Amino acid sequence: MEKLGIYVVLDEAVESLNAFPMIEIDRQYGRKTLWLDKAMITECLQNIFNNAVDAMNEEGTLRIHLESGKGKTRISISDTGSGMDSIQLQNIFEPFYSTKHKSGRHFGMGMYQVRKVMAAHKGKVEVKSKPGQGTTVTLIFK
Repeated sequence: MEKLGIYVVLDEAVESLNAFPMIEIDRQYGRKTLWLDKAMITECLQNIFNNAVDAMNEEGTLRIHLESGKGKTRISISDTGSGMDSIQLQNIFEPFYSTKHKSGRHFGMGMYQVRKVMAAHKGKVEVKSKPGQGTTVTLIFK
């Protein structure tokens, strides 16, 4: 763990989205620093971004919002994708569970890994979603 500007990690992870010109990025974050493992958090962000891109069929808006207060920092990542129903939400953190077609590319480990990384950072992850209304994944750091 090291003290890093989370904005630097977010900017670097967002660069991977340059391959998707139809994805609009709405960044709303400042220069907050946190104690974190850069490689692990980058992997988390990329898992979340990849899921969002898939849910939006490579076209839509991804909003990244950072909020600090009351001893916590929250990074919310919202997409304008297809959203998930209650059964999908219930299973999202289960290993090998995937809402994607079986293509040999998706193994259902992304959100499971996100939860494990956030636990290692003494934080947590929350997911809100509704079919047809997109999904918001929030990473909460203490």
